Amino acid sequence: VGDGAPLYTWPLDADPGWTTEGQWAFGAPTGQPAEFGPPDPAAGYTGSQVYGYNLNGAYANNLPPTHLTSTPSDCTGRYNVHLNFWRWLGVETLSCDQACVSVSTDGSHWRRIWRNGGEVADTEWTPVDFDISAIADDQPAVYLRWTMGPTDYSVRYCGWNIDDIQLTALALKPTYAVGDVNCDGYVDFADIN
Repeated sequence: VGDGAPLYTWPLDADPGWTTEGQWAFGAPTGQPAEFGPPDPAAGYTGSQVYGYNLNGAYANNLPPTHLTSTPSDCTGRYNVHLNFWRWLGVETLSCDQACVSVSTDGSHWRRIWRNGGEVADTEWTPVDFDISAIADDQPAVYLRWTMGPTDYSVRYCGWNIDDIQLTALALKPTYAVGDVNCDGYVDFADIN
């Protein structure tokens, strides 16, 4: 779990204006049942709004990868960057349907940080913490992306619902010159004798 302070927080009380594809939407989930697994939530983890894939039920069969993409966040001068959010996710096993989370520093080239393995069938809001420091530390633009799909020809679950998203981080560690024994930022006679 990240031990940093909040850097960016999106409680989703208001629409942050992220890019949505397909049935990704900002709004109030309606608690509709899915074909398999638990239903969608009837509200956010906090408040009434979330980002979700089809707020009125299950994702579609034969769905290509379909994304929710954040605007860029400036993580310059920060290290130990973590992505935290609350999820309510229903998705069939990986060999049939996929849900994943990815991170990018240019909005074009993505590194997947999580993908479902087996079935995921959340029945309550679940906290998630991902260490994205290898990608995001000291980067001027960090994009986040949630993906629903691809899916196969049968069995539909409720899909993604996310709320209370946050990036946490620490300030960059100071660096010292070789020979700076007392870590005061200078190499002087006292340090080398």
